[in-house]
Amino acid sequence: MIKKNNAQEKAIQTISGQLILVACPGAGKTTTLLRRINYMITKRNINPLNILMITFTKAAADEMNKRYARMFGKNPGVTFCTIHSFCLAITKKFSLKKLSVLSELEKYTFFRDKIRYNASIADKDAFISDIILDISILKNNMLSVSEYSPNCTVNKDLFQGLYTDYEDYKEKKGKMDYDDILLIARDILLNNNIALQWLRERYQYIQVDEYQDTNYLQRDIIYQIAGKTGNLAVVGDDDQSIYAFRGARPEIMLNFTKDFPNAALINMSTNYRSLKNIIHDADLLIKQNQVRFAKDFIGFREADGCVKYINYKDNTSQVDTIVKKIQKMIEKGEDPNDIAILYRINKESMPFAEKFIAKKMQFQCNEKLMSKYDHWMFQDILAYHEVATGNDVDGVFFEKY
Repeated sequence: MIKKNNAQEKAIQTISGQLILVACPGAGKTTTLLRRINYMITKRNINPLNILMITFTKAAADEMNKRYARMFGKNPGVTFCTIHSFCLAITKKFSLKKLSVLSELEKYTFFRDKIRYNASIADKDAFISDIILDISILKNNMLSVSEYSPNCTVNKDLFQGLYTDYEDYKEKKGKMDYDDILLIARDILLNNNIALQWLRERYQYIQVDEYQDTNYLQRDIIYQIAGKTGNLAVVGDDDQSIYAFRGARPEIMLNFTKDFPNAALINMSTNYRSLKNIIHDADLLIKQNQVRFAKDFIGFREADGCVKYINYKDNTSQVDTIVKKIQKMIEKGEDPNDIAILYRINKESMPFAEKFIAKKMQFQCNEKLMSKYDHWMFQDILAYHEVATGNDVDGVFFEKY
């Protein structure tokens, strides 16, 4: 159980108006948000139906809902959701167009078919990922295709052509992608005063988690519903903003008190999770960033902890050394469930997975492991093989081609 402190208690009891909560890792942020919700209901007699809790991922929303039930009993009607699921509900209720959501597979297949015979694109998978990301950034910054310069290694004319074809495809199919959901919701809030007033009346108390990863489109939606004088609490850590490549803008969090000059700012700077040396080294590193909220980390636990910096000559030696170290730790009695490997991008998990499998070591991975059998080239070869041998019973080949 995390020990209560003054910053947490102040955050819990600051209900009216705007609040920005700057919470370091291990500060008890989630517990504080849930206790704040319960305080609103039990001490301020606020209707649970008027409380909206927006999280970054569906998993986080589900977990917060479950934790609330474990801490305080059954959820009495508080809305826990992501910004996308919230906006999808808005579009379903207020949009005149009834659109279905385009799946990620259908989106990928569309672009794959568009560039299939373009010999100038060597790595088509990487190109498709870049195109999809660029389109997402364009939309989340609310730019037109003519205003946007793609980050991917493609000339602007090709990008604009693919973008136009993609938008036409969705229009014909009656589809919208996840970024369209936000754009449509924002358009409703700007142009449908009845919808806006209904939402403001319903959601009078809003909390937003992981605010450092908000983009301009999401900010506009949140600000529209909260209004200039609404009860809006945002929480995050500007030091942990890692999604700029997806369009997240940490300056949105940094500028919150400029947008709302009367907002309360509370620092939750006590780390209850990490040991002192880890906190010390992390503090030294992040202070090199000059554009951040001024803060000092405080360690609660007494033990020192150990931090090592190791450079490897290549990825193979890195994987071999780490797996051998884990083997020795387990042989000495360490619980495998207490050991974790963090990596920057998903594909870096594969060398570790292959090594664990070869050594018959059990492991689990939170993301789907990438496989050569998922690659578009393998899928194409398989489709040709099945139609050539008369095994294309599901008509997959003709769906593809």
